[in-house]
Amino acid sequence: MFNQLRNSIRKYFGISMREANGVFLLLIILIIVLLSPLVYNQFLYNGYSNYRLDAVKLDSLTDIYEENLRNITNANQEISTVPDTIFPFNPNTISFEQMILLGFDSVISRRITRYRNKSGQFFVKRDLLKIYDFPESLYNDLEEYIDLPDGIPEEQHEQVQTQGWTGNISAKKSTPQMKLNINLADTGQLMILKGIGSILSNRIIKYRDLLGGYSNIDQLNDVYGLRGKALQLIKSVVFIDSLFIPEKIEINFSGWEEMVRHPYINSQLANDILKLRSDKGYLKNIDQLREIPCTNDSILLRIEPYIKF
Repeated sequence: MFNQLRNSIRKYFGISMREANGVFLLLIILIIVLLSPLVYNQFLYNGYSNYRLDAVKLDSLTDIYEENLRNITNANQEISTVPDTIFPFNPNTISFEQMILLGFDSVISRRITRYRNKSGQFFVKRDLLKIYDFPESLYNDLEEYIDLPDGIPEEQHEQVQTQGWTGNISAKKSTPQMKLNINLADTGQLMILKGIGSILSNRIIKYRDLLGGYSNIDQLNDVYGLRGKALQLIKSVVFIDSLFIPEKIEINFSGWEEMVRHPYINSQLANDILKLRSDKGYLKNIDQLREIPCTNDSILLRIEPYIKF
């Protein structure tokens, strides 16, 4: 039978005797491989009966995992509920680092520092809220620790008003008797002016922060929504201190991100300044910026008060 099957394979495929032997052997191996699972299941496999035990072990492992998870969560909660260091402070003298410890973010801390550097002063606790975008929730948490009075005695009112105004205020929503320092004014003082509500007063201060301070009264023309009689009124009652120095951008050391934050420097101008700085090395004066194709006298005149060489 073996020889007959081998000869049949040889004749069918037209191969040699040796090749026929190889094909025959391969068929035998293939048959063994195909039949082995059936033989194993039928005669050797006894079945698995420990499912219940495995379920118990799995439940036990699940309990251990959940317990470890609870321990980790409790530990994290203990860490997160440790109270921050809170201490009495005077916003007129507190350092930048101490403000951060109390929970002030870096932006608010810089605004407070900038306000003080411009001769601004806090007289009562709620004066902190005149800092643009100061969180009222943070103020409520720290109110009892602020080393300032809750209110000002009547005899000190005139002194307080002179910090922002050069004269007294006659009445709400009226024209002040004397002028307002635009680089020290807060939202409350601006809102006294007719036509200036909370939205416009916030925009005026926000634009002032972006600029680094107003260097020219006509910059108020660029405040979004400030138009018509309200614009003319505020321009007629504000002034810029002759000693005021705006915040400046270090043109030889500032990066692209710092430059484009300023309203007068767009991305293209920032790229051109960086390229010029790379080509020329240390820039010494504003005249070197004239080599930038997109600049002109008008642009250079606007940015000159805000850059430092």
